[in-house]
Amino acid sequence: DIAAPRCFEIEAKLKQILDIPVYHDDQEGTAIVVLAGLINAAKVVGKNLKDLRIVINGIGAAGVATARLLLSVGIKKLTLVDIHGVVKADDLGYNKYQRKLAEDINLNISSQTLDNVIDQQDAFIGLSDAHVLSADQVKRMAVDPIVFALANPIPEIDPEIAQAAGAKVIATGSAQYPNQVNNVLVFPGLYKGLLTYGIKQVDYKIEEIVAQS
Repeated sequence: DIAAPRCFEIEAKLKQILDIPVYHDDQEGTAIVVLAGLINAAKVVGKNLKDLRIVINGIGAAGVATARLLLSVGIKKLTLVDIHGVVKADDLGYNKYQRKLAEDINLNISSQTLDNVIDQQDAFIGLSDAHVLSADQVKRMAVDPIVFALANPIPEIDPEIAQAAGAKVIATGSAQYPNQVNNVLVFPGLYKGLLTYGIKQVDYKIEEIVAQS
């Protein structure tokens, strides 16, 4: 559990000097399991995966990696929010990885907070903290919203509250609730595949294949 941005730098360096697979579970593991969950959630709500409007709340290591993977599979309508508000490319309060991500997504967003951007979002991906999403905000999302409240052990919104507010698909990062979406579900199978086939790098293509398998 090395904080961003150091975790990005350390992983990149280890990939250069080691001849074994290097994988940061908080980054790639979270990204894979979120994409896998979204693939299925989109089918449940009858929406095209690539057309989903998604807000990611929490743009640390897991949030950056998740957004990068979603962007790589063609999901373009991504809004990034953290504790300070909407992440923007020209805001020097964010690190270079967050700013570059916001630049690559290139959404013109003037709003400042989660509450400002939640309207008509198809999906909320919470990688942040407990109780930051309200029932009123869920009600303002698009029809049949997807809520992945993955803060652990206490989610961004209680699943029962999210359901009562109209969420169609709900997941948390905790085993104490149904429908767990957690990186612990990813790495045993991923590493078996990497070691079995002698793969040295975990890249976006591998992450996409794992998510869809």
